[in-house]
Amino acid sequence: MIIKLLLALLIPLIWGYPAALLFLKKNQGLTLMASFALGWLINTVGLFLIIFILQKPANTLILYAIMLPISICLWGICFKKKIISFNNSLVKRMPRKNLIIWTLAFVIAVNSIFIIFNILSRPTIAFDSVAMWSFKAKTLFYEGVPSFENDDILYLGGGGHINYPWHIPLSLHWLNLHLGEFNDLEVNIIFLFYYMASAGAIFFFLKPRAGIFSALLLSFFMSSMPLLFYHAHNSYADLPLSFYYLMSFIFMYKWLEGKKNANLILSGLFMAGALWTKNTGILLLISFLPMLIVGSTKKLRDILVYFSSLILPLIPWIGFNYIFNLGINDVQSGLGFHFEAIKNILGMMFIGNNWNIWAYFLILLLILNINKIIQDKKILLSWTTLAISSLLILSIHIFTEGYVFALNNQASSRNFMPIIMVSIVIAGLTIAKNHQDSSTAPIRKI
Repeated sequence: MIIKLLLALLIPLIWGYPAALLFLKKNQGLTLMASFALGWLINTVGLFLIIFILQKPANTLILYAIMLPISICLWGICFKKKIISFNNSLVKRMPRKNLIIWTLAFVIAVNSIFIIFNILSRPTIAFDSVAMWSFKAKTLFYEGVPSFENDDILYLGGGGHINYPWHIPLSLHWLNLHLGEFNDLEVNIIFLFYYMASAGAIFFFLKPRAGIFSALLLSFFMSSMPLLFYHAHNSYADLPLSFYYLMSFIFMYKWLEGKKNANLILSGLFMAGALWTKNTGILLLISFLPMLIVGSTKKLRDILVYFSSLILPLIPWIGFNYIFNLGINDVQSGLGFHFEAIKNILGMMFIGNNWNIWAYFLILLLILNINKIIQDKKILLSWTTLAISSLLILSIHIFTEGYVFALNNQASSRNFMPIIMVSIVIAGLTIAKNHQDSSTAPIRKI
């Protein structure tokens, strides 16, 4: 069973890896994270087309028949362009005698081992997992296709929030198909992969910009946050959403650095992955607009490139959502000011144990580096993105009926997870800017 599960987890890399290489043109640490994100996004779109558009039971052989020839072509192009290379440069560049760095790496590895123990000993038990994500996956496994009759209990998969995107249920369904049985225990290992991929993306992105120690320290901060640790072994959508938002931000920033279209396209594709995961992705998309508009030198062209790569993978879901009139609203309509929610949100960020001391650290970092942040356009735009996304998520809990999720502490904390994830990278970029300024400053003679 373990072998089947690992194969099912790794097979999407067959088409994700060469696709990522064609964009990035070289094999690097971030390429593996991009290939994981692209592979599972392609998987979701393919399975959705088979099950919901063609309305046929999912058959992995059908998907293989479509994807393997395409993958062979992609691999062939990569070999022809000589952009395939395998090396252990990461290991070679790791300081051999730095005890602190190896201790941090060891602690991150231990965290992952504890997550595996949790996965193997606890089935899906959280309410949202049972009622939505896992329930829909169970419907697909036993029924083949969901009901399209609106008076059926399994209408569009049944469970809660039938207007939610399908990335999580389809990913779980993919794993169940390869196991040959419905399993709500071992399949949750995919969330560990999202957890490790997030830590890896933070490390490989920050390593050339902030150094190995800062990159590994911030990856350690991410891996040790209690709520992220919890979501790494529970069937929720928030960790995958955070991963795709993180990857989209990373490649948007890389685009700001070099204005390469490939990075802009990847940012759009990964934002599409976020929108395939949860409707909250729409708010996160809005937060990127300042980076896209202000950072662009050819505004119309860049906007068209970004939104084309964003919308193309979403066309099946957008069309399906429109035909079945599903909408995107997750709560009852109604606007108002709910002051009582603010206290709970502040308590969640500064007193609760979900995020450790991260909120304090982030505010202190902002205060101490405000002048340098203002002077650097890319970092200023990054902090602006963070502020906008925070205000948008905050507004949902203060001005709409979503305030109840702040009062009962059910969802407000995990709704901030994507923002926390990206804030770790922004903190690393700010620290790197501080380090660069101090290292290039002229030496004063005494």
